[in-house]
Amino acid sequence: MRNKFFASALLGAALATTIFVGDQQINAATTTTVRTINTTKKTTVKAPKLVINKQIKGSYTLTGKVTKGANLRFYVVNDNSNKVTKSNATLVGRILNIKTNKFSQKFFSQNAGKTILVSAAKNGVRTRQLVVLAGPATTKKTTTTTSTKPLLKLNTIKAGSTTITGTATPKATVRFYAGKDLITKKIAKADGSFSEELYSSMLGKKVTIKVTYNKKQVTKSITLKKAKATKTTETTTKATTKATTKATSTN
Repeated sequence: MRNKFFASALLGAALATTIFVGDQQINAATTTTVRTINTTKKTTVKAPKLVINKQIKGSYTLTGKVTKGANLRFYVVNDNSNKVTKSNATLVGRILNIKTNKFSQKFFSQNAGKTILVSAAKNGVRTRQLVVLAGPATTKKTTTTTSTKPLLKLNTIKAGSTTITGTATPKATVRFYAGKDLITKKIAKADGSFSEELYSSMLGKKVTIKVTYNKKQVTKSITLKKAKATKTTETTTKATTKATTKATSTN
């Protein structure tokens, strides 16, 4: 009887030290450590992608790629400084919640040569880039030269006339020579016409006309013919000669 009572006492003592964690029964004599594990993972927010394409000169347009859903803002930096502040940057355009991964922003021509700040923001993270807006394309001045000789056309000159007329390349230089000696020169008119009256002493002589244009030259020569004697003149001369001969014979 005494042994049974002792066993019951021990059982009662054991039950009295039993504890529960949740629905699990744990004996107090057993040491158990319970840890709470935080399974929440930290997520890293990436900065939005921003790539600016090579500019086309004279288009005054910036194009590029950006992360979808980003907010784009464009600023003109007034003092062309790499240090951008609220006082020296002016907001000139924005694209909110962009639907594609490409963007295009037009600027005014007066912004050419100025520094442009492009800002892309998404999920509280921002990406910025500075770029100088390209000006108009430089055009090389081309000089129009012709490989062909200039024009020179002489009109028909009547016998006894010393006036030379014709057509040359417009604005070309027209020179008149007697042999190697320069008589005179002039510039052809806008329609190419020219006219020059020479001295009567040039009758019966050869005149050379040279036209020069764009370092090209063309030359033509012409003889100024003397006027033919008329029949009336010849008859008068003969009659005078006969009268003079008869008078001499009589004397």
